[in-house]
Amino acid sequence: MRVAETVANKFGVNTETVDKDIENIDKWL
Repeated sequence: MRVAETVANKFGVNTETVDKDIENIDKWL
């Protein structure tokens, strides 16, 4: 999701690992 990519940019996370971290990001939200 684009939201996850935006959040990742705020945390400075690479977009390549976002797919794996999407589940974790959903928990953060």
